[in-house]
Amino acid sequence: LNDVRSSLEASTRALGDFQKETGIADVDLAKNTVSQQLDELGRQETLAQTERTQLESLFSTVSSPDAVENVQKNLVVQELSKKLAETQVDLKEQEVIYGENHPAVIKLKNEAAELQHQLNLQTNAIMRSLKTNYAAAKLRQGAIAAQVKAASGQLGKVARYNELKKQVETNSTLANGLYRRIK
Repeated sequence: LNDVRSSLEASTRALGDFQKETGIADVDLAKNTVSQQLDELGRQETLAQTERTQLESLFSTVSSPDAVENVQKNLVVQELSKKLAETQVDLKEQEVIYGENHPAVIKLKNEAAELQHQLNLQTNAIMRSLKTNYAAAKLRQGAIAAQVKAASGQLGKVARYNELKKQVETNSTLANGLYRRIK
């Protein structure tokens, strides 16, 4: 019984030392800290990959910025487009009435050119923002993949942890069985 008790103490001490050294511990009966970390990293990796894929498909299918939903839904772009359309209608009417060289027509041409310039600036800013988001999504996905790889490297430690845990359980069962028989 003393030999079994000594084995139990030694295996319990070895498990405790290993837990301190690696930080691996049971979260519940079915999970430990590494498996929980891998689960969370897998979820994050899936989200990052989805985000990157969506942004990548956005850029690969778009022939012009006007086709991008983010540009179309932008309130500033909508307002500038509306003003530009109204100015162009006014311009056509004024050209018919006064001709191309009339000061009112020239003023409307300048307004239309300025509105177009502002619209282009806003559209370009949205597209730059989307490209930045895409680059960030690629970096995030790469960083998470590296974390998954690092966490996966701890699977050998998890195997050792499970081995030590099994030794403790076996020694404990043996000690308890012998103790019951002696009583």
